[in-house]
Amino acid sequence: HDGYGIPWNILQQVDLTRSELLREVQQRKSSGVGWGRATGLIFAQVSGAPADRMLGLASALALAHRFKRPIFVAWDNSGHAEGQANEFPHLFERFDPVTKSEPLRVLLKTWPCASSPKQCVDQDQAYGRFLQHRSLHADNEDIVRKVLLGGVNWKHHIVIRLDAPLSLVVDDHEKALALGELRPSSELLNHIDRYGNVSRALGICIGEKTTKKALDAAAYRLKAKIDRSKERQVFIAGSDAKRSQQLETHLGSLAIPLLAVRHAREKVLNDFAQLYILGLYCRDVVRETGCPDSLLEVVRLFGMSRSLSH
Repeated sequence: HDGYGIPWNILQQVDLTRSELLREVQQRKSSGVGWGRATGLIFAQVSGAPADRMLGLASALALAHRFKRPIFVAWDNSGHAEGQANEFPHLFERFDPVTKSEPLRVLLKTWPCASSPKQCVDQDQAYGRFLQHRSLHADNEDIVRKVLLGGVNWKHHIVIRLDAPLSLVVDDHEKALALGELRPSSELLNHIDRYGNVSRALGICIGEKTTKKALDAAAYRLKAKIDRSKERQVFIAGSDAKRSQQLETHLGSLAIPLLAVRHAREKVLNDFAQLYILGLYCRDVVRETGCPDSLLEVVRLFGMSRSLSH
């Protein structure tokens, strides 16, 4: 708290002991940075739909890599019912860096400063060292770089609230690498396995506003494409269960069976499993049925990540 300006209520949310956290931060601090003068910690809160969260998470981790700064990541839980568990720890393995030269990545259970740091300074003066940036202010994204390079007086740390990707301070190559470094949890991998053999499937994403007429046309085109290209089956993804089931009925045995989702936690796992299957397993993805741009962007970055790893 005193040496690095991390507020007490954030320290209470860290998934490390305070001695572990202090040791990890000290091992990575820049030369010439003394006690009480540490700059450039990154605090990221990701929110939005599953694809938006993946893009925000990739941007935040890419930012930490570019500037070699420790990053504290919180999953916005505001949309969850009171008392409902935060699903973030169930999606990915703990953020342990591979080497001490890697940026320190720390999971926060929640983001305790619901309002702006300027207002939170009343409860802890350490918040006075924070500057906040929201992803919707893309035209002012350069402020993130300035804070991390020590170019803003009295502001040492940046809080980025992300429901969309950063676009200026990190590029697609960096975001793809960061996305590839995320390790799905065993629970998420088990959920992916429940779909069976999805390798080389033809993927399709159904948008929430897709009409029955558009579904009929998509089913017709998919059947023709499968016949021509000898794809094995069609993997259907989408947040609207009713529309997905309608397309599954149209395709019959050509569709990989949809999974029954019985509770909220399973719904979260299923949403992220679909992102991984579309991005890393499907041979191609049909883009004609109102699929959100953010989901298609995740698929594109996964494709880049896969080619970079080869």
